[in-house]
Amino acid sequence: MGMYLLSNLKNRVAAIRKKNATGFTYPEISNGCFRDVDIVLRAQPFAATFVDSASAVIREVRCLKRFTRGLAQARDLLLPCLMSREVTV
Repeated sequence: MGMYLLSNLKNRVAAIRKKNATGFTYPEISNGCFRDVDIVLRAQPFAATFVDSASAVIREVRCLKRFTRGLAQARDLLLPCLMSREVTV
């Protein structure tokens, strides 16, 4: 159920900020504002199916983010060498 609630709230961040955020420099949402946020709870079978599907997608996203960070590190190491012609292609 926690994964479902997290996803539900993450998809509603813009609406929650628009309705509840205060502050001039940085819009802030206080803990008390969440008491007024409606949460739609789904039946357990739906929530369980959602968690199964979402978990697989989240694992894939995390894997791709790690891969992207590795590629960025490789680029950052190789680019100066290529620019200085220490390494040629």
